[in-house]
Amino acid sequence: MNWHFLLTHLCGISHRTWRTFHTIRTDAEWLSQYTLRYRYVTGSGLRPDTPKGRCVARNTLA
Repeated sequence: MNWHFLLTHLCGISHRTWRTFHTIRTDAEWLSQYTLRYRYVTGSGLRPDTPKGRCVARNTLA
C-alpha cells in the first residue's frame, strides 16, 4: 500500500507535511537503533523490565 499517495492525494496532506512526518519517523527509528546498540555494547539496559530502583537498592546493600 502506498501511504504517500493515500495521505497526500486522498487526505489532502501536503508534501511538506509528509516530508516532516517521514523525517521524524526516520529519526526516531535511527535513535531507537542507536540506543539499542549502545545498551548492548555497554551492557546496560539488557533487561528493560527490571526497575532501576531495585537495582540501586540491591547494589547498595551488597
